[in-house]
Amino acid sequence: RGGDALLGLAILAAGAEYGPKVNRSALVAQRAALNSGWMTLGEWLSTHPPLSKRLAALEPGLMGSNPRTYRAGPIQAAAMLFFAVVVPLGATTALIAANIPELLEGFAAAAESEAEPVSAYVAPPVDSAMAIAKADLAALAAFLDESRASGALLPWDADELYDAWMARNPGASEPRDPFDGSYYGYRTRDGEYQIWSSGPDGEPGTADDVVVDSRQRRRPGG
Repeated sequence: RGGDALLGLAILAAGAEYGPKVNRSALVAQRAALNSGWMTLGEWLSTHPPLSKRLAALEPGLMGSNPRTYRAGPIQAAAMLFFAVVVPLGATTALIAANIPELLEGFAAAAESEAEPVSAYVAPPVDSAMAIAKADLAALAAFLDESRASGALLPWDADELYDAWMARNPGASEPRDPFDGSYYGYRTRDGEYQIWSSGPDGEPGTADDVVVDSRQRRRPGG
C-alpha cells in the first residue's frame, strides 16, 4: 500500500504518463526550494503539505542518510507575520493608548452637545406672558364650552384638543404657554375639564399655575 501511495503522489506531481518514471528522491530534494518565507506561508495556508514533504513522510529513506532540517523558511515566515500583523497592531494600540484622554474628551463633548437643547426657550416678561396666557386660556375654554354645548365629546387629551382647535382655526398659530413654550395643560373628568398655564416659574403643578376649571365657569360669576 505504501508503494501505491508513493506512486499516486508521483502521478499527482507529473501526470499519469510520467508519474511512474519520476525520480522520487529528486522530488523529495525539492524541499530545499520550499525553504523560504513566502513558500512557507503558502504551505501554512494550504490544506495539504507539498508533494515533496508528503513523499518524505511516507518514505523517509528518500531523504538520504543525512536528512536536512529546514528552518530558514519557518523563521522567515514568522518574521513576515510579525512585521505584517503584530507590529502594526502594536503601533495602533500604542497610538490609541496615547490618545485616550483626547478621545474621552471628544466623546464627552459629543454627549454634552447631544444632551443640550439646540436653543433654550426664553419667556417674555411676566406681565406680557400672563396676559397672553389668560387670553389663550379664555379662548380655549370658550372653544371647549361651545363644543360641549353642541353635544360633542370633550377632547381626550391635549393632542386631541390642539388637533380640534387647529381644525377649527386653520392657518392660525397654535396657542402655546408663554411661560414654558409648550402646550397648555389639559385634562377632563366626568364631562368637566381643566386647562392651565405653568405660570411664572415655568413648572406645572405649582401654586402659581393659571388654571381655568369648567366647574367654576358654570357657577354664577365664574
